[in-house]
Amino acid sequence: MNQSYTRSATKVAAKTAAKTAAKTLDTLSRIDLNLLVALQVLLEEKNVTRAAERLYITQPAMSKTLRRLRELFGDPLFTRGARGLVPTPRAEALSAPLSAALTRIESDILSRDFDPAAAEGEICVTAPEFFAISAIPRLLNTLQQAAPRLQIQSRNLLDNQEERLADGSLDFSVHLRQPYPPDIVSHDLFTTRAVFWMRERHPLAAKKTLSAKDLTRYPLIALHIPNIHDAELRGIRERLISSGIEGHPMLRTSQLLTALETLTRGDGILMGPDFLGRFNFTEGHIVSRAMPRGLAGPSIDDFTVPLCLIQHRRTLHSPLHAWLRGLMLDLFRE
Repeated sequence: MNQSYTRSATKVAAKTAAKTAAKTLDTLSRIDLNLLVALQVLLEEKNVTRAAERLYITQPAMSKTLRRLRELFGDPLFTRGARGLVPTPRAEALSAPLSAALTRIESDILSRDFDPAAAEGEICVTAPEFFAISAIPRLLNTLQQAAPRLQIQSRNLLDNQEERLADGSLDFSVHLRQPYPPDIVSHDLFTTRAVFWMRERHPLAAKKTLSAKDLTRYPLIALHIPNIHDAELRGIRERLISSGIEGHPMLRTSQLLTALETLTRGDGILMGPDFLGRFNFTEGHIVSRAMPRGLAGPSIDDFTVPLCLIQHRRTLHSPLHAWLRGLMLDLFRE
């Protein structure tokens, strides 16, 4: 009984709010914003001629505007006195809220100035875990000082990222550099080089240069990166397979922490980006070695993953998104 009453009361409240909002919009649609600006100037100048000069209109046009204001508010608003116009009680009552409303419109709606300290809301960013685990803490440390009211939601890469960028449920994504639809705008970050990682006391750690034969002696930890482990990495996998290295992977996983923990507890070898060793929890525990020349050929540049920051075109000129984009590009490129 109580639940039914609560649902009914909620519906009534919603309908009442909708009617009130509709009535408010109907009233506002019949008001010329220029009239409110003119009233504000008249309240400040208390003189039709000076008010006309400030608004760059003629005195007759200003007098006509005053007549329209009187019709709108159903009040004379001003009477003539020895020193100019004298506001009526109705005009005096309008002075403070009118000034506040116009200031709010100018600062919150029309102004292009952006103050990070006043920014509020949640920004959703997706990135591959191997990148986010280092970059997101750096972003949060900066936002804590510059924009403490903002919240960041960090997620792994999603299958429908372009749709989410379009509908606003996603703001930015760190992704593989590739051709995107016209509505998706990309900003280059950097290119990471793929190397082989092993624990600090691994049997191969003493060697400065690895051979393909070295790699065939130890199981491979295959880290799958959602939405990135594709065309750019297929060539690497094909060469690994042809060398017999990927014939017996010890582990295939998309979980970076699982891969790293497995790496430090045994003799497995992980192929991953060259900055994995710079995390606080990996520094000093794992070492990297370049791809063997027998795999990469004369150049190891084949084994790279170019990353970029993408967003939808609709957020390109948003002051908040523009500020965050610049901040993230600076931080992430480091």
